Amino acid sequence: MSKKLYVYFGININKNSAKSPAAPGTLTLGAGDPSVTTRRVSATMFDEIINFSYQIPANSTSTQTWDVCYQDSVAADGIGLPGHHGCGDQSISASAYYLG
Repeated sequence: MSKKLYVYFGININKNSAKSPAAPGTLTLGAGDPSVTTRRVSATMFDEIINFSYQIPANSTSTQTWDVCYQDSVAADGIGLPGHHGCGDQSISASAYYLG
């Protein structure tokens, strides 16, 4: 709970169409004006609720994708790979397998 949560969001909008666009390929840090609320569920558990705020033009369709991460606190990820793994970058791939 003491680590900073990084929230990423991406949206594709298809104006004046009933057909949904493809999912975004890139997510941007802080896009969609995210707000994070933390609440205690039990003595050892917490929930983090993330809300996004954005507008879609009338008669449009959209596809959204989001992701969150915490930066690794050691020089390696969970399987021992050293180095930076993208968490905290300004933008990330929507298909990123691991961010830390």
